[in-house]
Amino acid sequence: MNYNHGGDIYGNKVELDFSVNINPLGMPESAKEAAKRGVNLSIGYPDWDQRELRSSLSKYLDVSEKNLLFGNGAADIIYRLMQVLKPKKVLVPAPSFSEYRKAAALYGADVEEFFLREEDSFSFTHETKGALCKRIEGLSEGDVVFICNPNNPDGAVINKDFLRRIYDDCEKKKVWLVVDECFLPFFTNEKQYSMIGAVETGKVSGRDKSHMVMMTADGDREFVPHGMKTDSSMENHLIILRAFTKIFGMPGLRLGYMVTENHKLLQAVRETMTPWDINVPAQMAGAAALKEEGFIEETRRTVARERKYLVSEMQKNRLAEKIYNPDSEANFILFRVSEANSDLKERLLQRGILIRSCRDYIGLDESYFRICVRTHEENLKLINEWKYL
Repeated sequence: MNYNHGGDIYGNKVELDFSVNINPLGMPESAKEAAKRGVNLSIGYPDWDQRELRSSLSKYLDVSEKNLLFGNGAADIIYRLMQVLKPKKVLVPAPSFSEYRKAAALYGADVEEFFLREEDSFSFTHETKGALCKRIEGLSEGDVVFICNPNNPDGAVINKDFLRRIYDDCEKKKVWLVVDECFLPFFTNEKQYSMIGAVETGKVSGRDKSHMVMMTADGDREFVPHGMKTDSSMENHLIILRAFTKIFGMPGLRLGYMVTENHKLLQAVRETMTPWDINVPAQMAGAAALKEEGFIEETRRTVARERKYLVSEMQKNRLAEKIYNPDSEANFILFRVSEANSDLKERLLQRGILIRSCRDYIGLDESYFRICVRTHEENLKLINEWKYL
């Protein structure tokens, strides 16, 4: 297996890791303490139903506990979704998170890219929105569309109106729409872009789904191994992915979740898991993090301030040929350098700083890199080392 992500601090001598998009404030102290208590309690098995964590997240998101499923990180759920749905065709944006393509291909899907344009900073325009909807028209029942919002690696965000349009088009074709919102909590107006409200209220583009009979996780346990088909009377092909990894700074604990009204799908995905996939420290740290008051707001202020600083310094010192979506609220920055500087990662690594090469992203090459937003002291060191290379 080739590892093409950031965070490889074990195979390199790294003092500062700018390759992974983790909260610059790190893990909340209460979550750290909870994880420590979880280690002491690990002499026993984890709660197979994650009851405390499930209850806490339900209140935090204001969604029903029955609409939640936890996984060993969001990537774990992506692979399990492909295992259950077994789509014939999967449409993914490019560039975007590589695990969509890998998971789909692993389970035999024909993966097609929808290329976003560099001249548009890989953001959707009126023209590319229409083109995507036409591509969806060509899909068949049971196929899957992935959307990363905001998109990784460029930070472009899609408003809810267009997401609803995408969902409408998918629903007409009985195509599954998977919206990855793992980085959305960094955005001030998070609810303006999130589809979680559409799941919980049962309303997408004004269509009321409250009359539908839903299957509970404790009801029908039928596992459908050869491609999940939704009852034609149930308009619920929407799946939302999120994780504690980024916003709460706990990638090593591996904790992600999906939100969906389709309880038959939720149960089928759960049947692929062992009873104890979510360990005790992860469950306890996650529940504690959700109770932190003011942590998200402080994170957003820090990221906004430090992102502005990084973009300004990169522009002032001409460290990049182009910075994509400089006004995004994402906690990472995609940029392009000249061909002569395509060895930037290697040169910074010699100084103990690891950044993310984006050459493995479909649609990008060795001139593209991504850095995360860290504390001011760390960002200052990056800029000082970078400009004197």
